[in-house]
Amino acid sequence: MSLMKFISDPDNAVYDAYCGLKCIYPSLNIDPDSRIVISNEITKNRVCVLSGGGSGHEPFAAGFVGNGMLSGSVGGFVFTSPPVQAIYSAIYAGVLIIVLNYTGDILNFGLATEKAKTQNINVEIVVVNEDCSRTDNEVQGAGKRGLCGSCLVFKLAGSMAARDKSLIDIAQECRLIVSAMSTLGATVGSSTIPGSGPLFQLNPDEIDIGLGIHGEAGILRIKLKNIEEVIEIIISKLTTALKLTAENEICVMLNNLGCVSQLEMCVLVSKIQNILIKRKLVILRFYSGTYMSSLDMAGIQICILNLTDHPFWLQYLDDCTEAPSWNGTLSKIFSSSSKSIKIKIIEDEVLNERGPTLSENETILFKTCLISIAEDLIKAETRLNDLDSLTGDGDCGSTLKRLAVGIMKNISTMKLEYPALCFYELTKLCQNTMGGSSGGLYGILFTGAAKHLISSKFIDWEQIWKAAINTLLLYSTAKIGDRTMIDVLVPAYEEFSQRLSHNEQKIQAFKAAVQIAELKCEETKNMKAKVGRASYVPPEYINDVDPGAYAVTIWLNSVLRVISPFI
Repeated sequence: MSLMKFISDPDNAVYDAYCGLKCIYPSLNIDPDSRIVISNEITKNRVCVLSGGGSGHEPFAAGFVGNGMLSGSVGGFVFTSPPVQAIYSAIYAGVLIIVLNYTGDILNFGLATEKAKTQNINVEIVVVNEDCSRTDNEVQGAGKRGLCGSCLVFKLAGSMAARDKSLIDIAQECRLIVSAMSTLGATVGSSTIPGSGPLFQLNPDEIDIGLGIHGEAGILRIKLKNIEEVIEIIISKLTTALKLTAENEICVMLNNLGCVSQLEMCVLVSKIQNILIKRKLVILRFYSGTYMSSLDMAGIQICILNLTDHPFWLQYLDDCTEAPSWNGTLSKIFSSSSKSIKIKIIEDEVLNERGPTLSENETILFKTCLISIAEDLIKAETRLNDLDSLTGDGDCGSTLKRLAVGIMKNISTMKLEYPALCFYELTKLCQNTMGGSSGGLYGILFTGAAKHLISSKFIDWEQIWKAAINTLLLYSTAKIGDRTMIDVLVPAYEEFSQRLSHNEQKIQAFKAAVQIAELKCEETKNMKAKVGRASYVPPEYINDVDPGAYAVTIWLNSVLRVISPFI
């Protein structure tokens, strides 16, 4: 076991878990390698509902696959959004994608959607962002997070699909549902990543309010009060966010984040009910259980959905479903008469040799640079994880290590003399090995570089760098000063480009760019994060450089070290 967990190998924990799910739910089609779960009840002329996200939130989302809820789910590694290719493989014609508002999920589900649209697949996306811990002005570019209310959206969307509603109608109704719900959480203890320690520390007499589901700390840390006082704080925030008044009809969900006893859950239900009744709110449905966990976090979330003037929503909630983790239902027992859908992972087309080529010596240099980058990223895993743990899941180093290991495994078969094809291969590695925000961001960078090279007659690394950044900025909401990799990547490029424009030698220009990168990385220590998961963490908890920015300085220095003797 690893660090007092019932896990033999943290690196294989997610795969092993999906193998377990396959045993528990034989009526579902489950592929542990791709972490795709598909219902056997998919109907050709009926809207499919797809969702997913990182592992560690079980039973979300695989446990909600079944007739009457999700048609399929796609999982990532622990607290990491799933890769684009797996998402794309799970998309069916006429599909509604329900995605939680996290940068990695938006990027990867968004890119998979764009790929599907190029194949004339009818796709609609609904973003769940019901967190009310912060106002719209406070979250700025990052937006509000998606929390356990997404499970209610699954149920409502799945019921509408089972009633043969159209894709557009379901999407529009789901967006209305999201706007009518609000969620807020509290915890007395952090979650722990398999193979690592707690993601943040609380004193024994403290409670954190307004936390997320990836180990990021909340917005309000107070001395542990009487439980009624804590619930009163949460309910007050929820009712204010939804502008609820006396006699409003509501649905309540109490979500266990993983490590709250059933005794405590029952106590909480009682206290929540009493406080809502005192406010003269009409509770039509109350769901309590583990819907979306955060590994072993000793915390809860309370979600309220305003049902006032929406009687059909109540009917949709009451519709039967075969999703195994929805309260009061059982998954279908597998029988010989059950249909079985084979999950097929869709591979990208094999590209022919295209774009300008490198000479033999340039190819060797390019290969040496990639190997050097991979080796340095592997060495930096612990440091990057430590930096990332200040703001949440602590997996930046592990994610980049998976890319690095992928490079080392595939370097001998890469068509390195064709850099355009090589960048496309790196994009595929990002999709298949990384996931999360880092996978999406680096995948977009490599795609931008590849697209530029495909249409070029010669290789100009300054223009390749520029194209990669411009492509990234099309999809990322981050700007200079938001405490991200962009704070290093863009100034370094600008320094390189400016010096070249003054006829400075390339190696000297690149050395200056690396120096600027290191300077800008250090400056991120004092920046307030405005996008991504870090934007939800109080600035006083962050006392070091941004991990994404630091990673850029690692691979820039790797390249500099390799090319310096040859140029």
